[in-house]
Amino acid sequence: MTGTADELELAVASAVKGDKAAASRVLGLIKPGVARYCRSRVGVADKGLLSADDVTQEVLIAVLSAIPGYRDQGKPFMAFVYGIASHKVADA
Repeated sequence: MTGTADELELAVASAVKGDKAAASRVLGLIKPGVARYCRSRVGVADKGLLSADDVTQEVLIAVLSAIPGYRDQGKPFMAFVYGIASHKVADA
């Protein structure tokens, strides 16, 4: 993840309130970590129907869709993101 955890949490709080620029910032902050996660589990070569880049894109779309309903439950936002990622990797 680029940026700081505080930067991410502030962007998430604004994105939940409907700030589209903040939502874009959230995706920019989480994309490197999500991509690494997906590559480590799916691999870099196309082995199945979806590549790691495809799965990364699916995760980012799912996170963007979930942001309006996100509620802080005392865990880092990245735990929420990796939960989504783990499901998308399993689906792939």
